[in-house]
Amino acid sequence: MRAPDSVDRRSARRVLRIAAAVLVCALVGWAAYGWARRFAGRDWYEDPHGPVFVSADGRTLLFAYGPAEMSGEMASCFSPISFDLSVQPHAASVAVRFHVHQAPGQTHADGSCSQPVGFPLALGRPLGARTLTDSHGRPLPVLDGQRVPQLKDPRLTEPFGPIPCVVQQRGQAPGYCTGPLALWHGYTDSAQRVTWDFYQRPATGPGTAPPRASNPPSRWRAATNGAPADCYTLGADLWSLWWRQGGYELTLVLASSGRPTPVPSDTAACASLAKETGFVR
Repeated sequence: MRAPDSVDRRSARRVLRIAAAVLVCALVGWAAYGWARRFAGRDWYEDPHGPVFVSADGRTLLFAYGPAEMSGEMASCFSPISFDLSVQPHAASVAVRFHVHQAPGQTHADGSCSQPVGFPLALGRPLGARTLTDSHGRPLPVLDGQRVPQLKDPRLTEPFGPIPCVVQQRGQAPGYCTGPLALWHGYTDSAQRVTWDFYQRPATGPGTAPPRASNPPSRWRAATNGAPADCYTLGADLWSLWWRQGGYELTLVLASSGRPTPVPSDTAACASLAKETGFVR
């Protein structure tokens, strides 16, 4: 007859063997899942969070951000993630979602640093008065170019199109990319050898524009389209005009390119800015 201690020891060893086998199976299964996920690729759907910028004709949506998993890769211009924007039009709304795909067998895939900031989507017909939502019907934060005043000077060209002003872009004047719903337009006027930057964002409340430089710039009071405006000199050959119009805060920045002769004075530059606002409507 076996002693109780011997039986207990054998039972304990049997339990340990079973636990070890279960652990090995779990590790093998997890490794197989990770391998399959990496080499088979994967697809999923994700809701955008905005902000979204609507073109002046209402036919193009510009998303400031892509899917969440792209954010860490975009900074290095490499990403295994690609996506499509799918649209579900309704009578009173337009629902949008990301269809995301991770390429099989890749930890990194070649991307492009030269693509414009933001992700455009063309609509079959203008957005109009319809509400833009995610796939669950939640409204997205929108800067609607059908309502915000636009710069419509036929002498100017916009070589790159509008860019979401959610981060400081290279070459932009400092301090204008404030708040999530801001859009930047860059224009050139080769005949006058100057460039114009135009910033649009919803008005945040009463008051004057904050200083746009670390040191308080020179400031002049002006008037544009019947509204008060503040004109600043930001440094050598760089001036800005800030005003409110139609419920939006607008900033127009003038910069000399190629150093025309003579360089305009501060007063002349502010006058040029005020005159250019006549094309904002």
